[in-house]
Amino acid sequence: MARSYRLKQRAVRQNETRHKIVTAAVDLFCANGPARTSILAIAERAGVERPTVYRHFPTPEMLHAACSTRFWTDNPMPDPEPWCAIADPEARLRHGLSAVYAFYARVEPALWNILRDLEDHPEWHRLCAAAGQWQRVSRVLAAPFEHDGTLCRCIEASLGLALDFFSWRGLWRRGARNEEIVELMTRMILGCTGDCAEEGAAGGRGTGDRGTGDRGVDDLGTGDLGTGDLGTGGEGHGSGLRGRPLTWRGPPPGCGDRPPTPPSTRRDADE
Repeated sequence: MARSYRLKQRAVRQNETRHKIVTAAVDLFCANGPARTSILAIAERAGVERPTVYRHFPTPEMLHAACSTRFWTDNPMPDPEPWCAIADPEARLRHGLSAVYAFYARVEPALWNILRDLEDHPEWHRLCAAAGQWQRVSRVLAAPFEHDGTLCRCIEASLGLALDFFSWRGLWRRGARNEEIVELMTRMILGCTGDCAEEGAAGGRGTGDRGTGDRGVDDLGTGDLGTGDLGTGGEGHGSGLRGRPLTWRGPPPGCGDRPPTPPSTRRDADE
């Protein structure tokens, strides 16, 4: 009985130590960025020795995964499922972007430091605990604009830009209010609807007129939109609008499952 009690007490102390380490790491990641945070700094902030950190988290990946889970648990993203009840594409888009930008404004300093470092460490993307939620946000906002399970490239790129944290931050830091950014991005996406209808009718015509120069899609980078990760076979990276719709793999989209366009981790051009 005494031994069982001691084991329980030891487990409690270990959990408390682990909690302190994760809390210290999240605080430092948010303040400085993961790449600029040392194990020694985490240990000092948590009040433990550096070997203790390694004992609980033998690899950086284990520590980053635990911190990602903690951060997104403490800072949940907007839930997009209720947006499915908004049938009008523009109304749903405005409502969703308003919620996303309000979230960005709340966590801007921390998210900037974290996503900035992800650019130089793309292997950390798989540790992001919010990836599934980003997928749902993108899926729900894109659904009203899809036809026969496809999303035209203009809307694909525009929606990816609208959800991109660095795109929002660049405008926000220049003094734009969230409602003004929503208006700008909504007009940009809705402006693609006529082009997409024309592309569908043309069946692939217009590659020259809709090249990467006019729309600047190479500046956005389809790689930033993650088309390779979405199961499109990696085609079209940096290719711009090719006058044909993008076909998603998997079941028909809507408010069910389909590959999303997660936000990119481009650096702000001013930084």
